[in-house]
Amino acid sequence: MEPISEQDLRETKEKFKVFIDDSGILNLLFLANSKRGLSNLQTLMAKLMIDEVLEIYRQNPGKQCKVLVDLSVLDNLLNLSSESRKIYAAAAAHPQTGKIAAVGRRLFYKIAINFISRMSGRDLRWFEDREKALEWLKK
Repeated sequence: MEPISEQDLRETKEKFKVFIDDSGILNLLFLANSKRGLSNLQTLMAKLMIDEVLEIYRQNPGKQCKVLVDLSVLDNLLNLSSESRKIYAAAAAHPQTGKIAAVGRRLFYKIAINFISRMSGRDLRWFEDREKALEWLKK
């Protein structure tokens, strides 16, 4: 894997946001794609994002979090490297990860979510509408 520059690290950290909203749902919001075709940056983005998720879990021991993965702002395809798929699947399988809803508009993302669901053994639901995803998570 090529070395990652400080600029790539800074830029990658700006491409996502991880937070718990007012209703207690853990949000993984993709703001932009990592550089297309660079699997090491896709893997970096996955590691950085999931490190933030794991920090939230450490701060809330024993709490199971409902998760909303929002891919809706991504117009270009996010080509997931095999390593990043493994990272996301391991996070989905984490004992503190509860129900997971993914939101997006592209068929590719739906296929990727189904693959991660199979790898993690978790029921991940796909939605094209954010409000419907939130409604399902709150049940």
